[in-house]
Amino acid sequence: MNTIINTIVGGINFGIDAIVFVITAVMMILPDSPFLEMNNKLEWGDFGTNISLFFDIPTMTLHFSLYVTAIGVYYIVRSILRWLKAIQ
Repeated sequence: MNTIINTIVGGINFGIDAIVFVITAVMMILPDSPFLEMNNKLEWGDFGTNISLFFDIPTMTLHFSLYVTAIGVYYIVRSILRWLKAIQ
């Protein structure tokens, strides 16, 4: 009876090890997070240090500007295509 239980436990352990190996291989392929190298400190003295603990203002500003730029590019391309009568 012990050999059957040991075989089942060994199979389960092998399956878990295989899953961990696959997940580790996939994680090694993915690039590092771009948020690891961001400078999140505000140069506003004590106020900036305290506010940046709760709100990541530099990162929020960066993401908002990228979002607004993407929307602006969309409208510019759409206007050019309408001007060329490529779309209605």
